Amino acid sequence: MRDVGRNTAQVMGSSGPRLMLILGLGGLTLLACGPSPELYADPEDAHDVGVMVPDDSPEPEVVYASVLGRWHGTGLQSDGLQWAIDLEVANLNAGPCAVIRYPSIGCSGYWVCRRPSKGSRIEAIERITEGRDRCSDHVAVKIALANDHGSLCYFADDGRVTASGKLRGR
Repeated sequence: MRDVGRNTAQVMGSSGPRLMLILGLGGLTLLACGPSPELYADPEDAHDVGVMVPDDSPEPEVVYASVLGRWHGTGLQSDGLQWAIDLEVANLNAGPCAVIRYPSIGCSGYWVCRRPSKGSRIEAIERITEGRDRCSDHVAVKIALANDHGSLCYFADDGRVTASGKLRGR
């Protein structure tokens, strides 16, 4: 067993602990008592609540507002050029994580995420596979979920020119 926290009252809020009851031959028998499933919504919160989890138990699945999905928008370079962006973020792990297309320029490729992400931002290296004569390869790119949670902020830097843009979900 591993200890994943200490302060149960802060996380459980009004839902409180849930009791599991089983009917026995002599009436109701208390089987188990523990925090509600909402407790595990964020692993960092689970660490703060003092819950003992068996070592062989799977880690709880965490769902965040996320950059995952298909996005479209316009990029603007520091030298004034403007172009369309189509981005599909497939996963949040380190390694290949997204497909990028610049349809108005005729370039496409993929992103290699530098580190795992919780979902609200990605830092990657862009690898161009089509249109290398029109787009820079090995460009540092970043996207972050905007405050409205419905769009992404895009930033790219190839060492000579920077670009930024706002992308909307498709």
